[in-house]
Amino acid sequence: MIEKIRVGWRAHWAIALILFVFIGLGFTYGLVTPIFEASDEIWHYPVVEHIADTGTLPVQRPGVEQPWRQEGSQPPLYYIVVALITSWIDTSDMAELLWRNPHAQIGVPLAEGNKNMIIHTARESFPYRGATLAVHIIRFLSVLMGAATVLLTYVISLELFPSR
Repeated sequence: MIEKIRVGWRAHWAIALILFVFIGLGFTYGLVTPIFEASDEIWHYPVVEHIADTGTLPVQRPGVEQPWRQEGSQPPLYYIVVALITSWIDTSDMAELLWRNPHAQIGVPLAEGNKNMIIHTARESFPYRGATLAVHIIRFLSVLMGAATVLLTYVISLELFPSR
């Protein structure tokens, strides 16, 4: 199958364009969105950090507030993969980056201001370091995983419907 794609790549220009746009938009979104403002990232990343730091999965304890909230009970494969990839980064600055905005109006779409959950500082600027670097690496890896999913879906559809 892969050989068919390689030989007839001109016939598959649309998937190349789709992947190019997908990756371009994904990387752009990852660069311009302040860290911990993407959907539930503020709770997903502590799961990754816990696994990277301890080598164990987070434990959910009823009645005990954990930094990962309900995300600590999600299926762990993705978290384990990105924890392995970012485990070499010193993320001890995460607590400083999680400076909560006390005036945030989360979930109020018509609010004129204070929509950010976190107060953002120059620590998030390029060149990235610490937890900021880890978050950006994870975002870019997620985009590449998404692109691989799109490509594999296309390849599977070619196998299932070869005349189309």
